[in-house]
Amino acid sequence: MSHELRTPIAALRTFNELLRDGAAADPQTRDEFLEQSGRQIERLDWLSTNLLDLSKLDSGLSVLDRRPDDLRAA
Repeated sequence: MSHELRTPIAALRTFNELLRDGAAADPQTRDEFLEQSGRQIERLDWLSTNLLDLSKLDSGLSVLDRRPDDLRAA
């Protein structure tokens, strides 16, 4: 899990440093970095939501609705 969290954090750190170091002067590069940053933020949001869900399941705050079903029928 730490790898999954470190990847978007490292990407955001890199985009931020490059923008501060002058990449922001090029509008196309800036827009690309901002778009990629947005994707990484969405990824972090997805990961944190899943971690919260797993934590709730682990602590018993959420209960899975387990019942037999035929997956082939879907």
